Amino acid sequence: MIFNADKGAYEKTLFLKQGYYNYSYVTITDNRGAGNFSIANTEGNYWATENNYMVLVYYHAFGARADELIGFTSLNSLLQPVGN
Repeated sequence: MIFNADKGAYEKTLFLKQGYYNYSYVTITDNRGAGNFSIANTEGNYWATENNYMVLVYYHAFGARADELIGFTSLNSLLQPVGN
């Protein structure tokens, strides 16, 4: 891609066949071009994002009319689970 100073953006024209294409914007992490690419500059890095998860375990006995809740736990992506 080439930087267009008038638009303040990188541009590239490609002639592609009609169809679906998957692509990613990446940056080279070293000047030697050894194939070390990173998406952190374009997509962000969310390694410290905190998530809460609730895990419910159900059991459905053969011939039963309903599921039974037999286990439950709550997890946090930054903290280790307590108990279990």
